[in-house]
Amino acid sequence: MAAVLVATARFRRQAAPDAQQETGADAARPLRRILAGLPFVRRILVCFTAANLFTTAVFVVIPLYTRSVLEGDGGTVALLEASLGTGTLIGSFTGARVPGRPTVVGSCLLGAMAVALAMPGLVAGRLVMAGCLVVAGWCVGVIGVRFVALFQRLVPAADKPGFFAVMQAVLGATFPVASLLFGLLGDHLSPQTLCLVQAAGLLPAACALALLRDTTEAPAPDPAAGDRPSDSSQLVATRGER
Repeated sequence: MAAVLVATARFRRQAAPDAQQETGADAARPLRRILAGLPFVRRILVCFTAANLFTTAVFVVIPLYTRSVLEGDGGTVALLEASLGTGTLIGSFTGARVPGRPTVVGSCLLGAMAVALAMPGLVAGRLVMAGCLVVAGWCVGVIGVRFVALFQRLVPAADKPGFFAVMQAVLGATFPVASLLFGLLGDHLSPQTLCLVQAAGLLPAACALALLRDTTEAPAPDPAAGDRPSDSSQLVATRGER
């Protein structure tokens, strides 16, 4: 069904607003040139790629934890994954209300996520695991809203399509790597130890993100834009629709 909907979707083409775009002055650049001019964005991507390697492993840890520690069945797995999804949804809607600079917020949330993922490794229990996954999911949702909004402001408009496509590809590539790595570790370590490994892996990324300093200025606002809503508010709405 999803494939049919995507195949039949039609998107309106937006005409070039002025002759400058027609002449190719604002043509999209290769990703290497985009990131070379945005070192702050590049370092953030590295931090979250590393963090994503440990957060996505939760989909391997949940079934192992359910079978070995909770001695549950498919209903327990469904409960835990629903808890994670619910937390992510709540975080997506409330992310814009979390105050603070994105790097400070992101590092704090990665630290909170590390605590939430480590707790089931120390205290076994179905409700403990479900509650911790709600917290971890909320952190993921808030981080997504805050940092995608930040990238919307910092990346030039002509470079956004290529940048966000590659960003999704890089982050998505961590799924098979995390599945393979934690699947192999699961043959030798207990699920509770895997929870602690996940938490330990997030701490360096949180520290690196906290040490980042933004030296990049956002693009100057368009004088013809008038009182249009900011990119941040538009992005939050878009994020919610996703």
